Amino acid sequence: MSTHIRTWFITGSSRGFGRWGAFKQRLAVSVPDLLENGQIKAPATEVLMAGAERWAAETGWRAT
Repeated sequence: MSTHIRTWFITGSSRGFGRWGAFKQRLAVSVPDLLENGQIKAPATEVLMAGAERWAAETGWRAT
């Protein structure tokens, strides 16, 4: 799954990459507790993965 996200960001959505990185940085500062941070990030990760899956389907990309 992480390969999916990374490939999508690098090749298909550089703007999304910057936004996701900024989100994670702000979240880390605001919520330093790792467990709580992960729980807050989980719904956003689901949205991100849906975009990555859509991109993979549209481009024919497959994990190798």
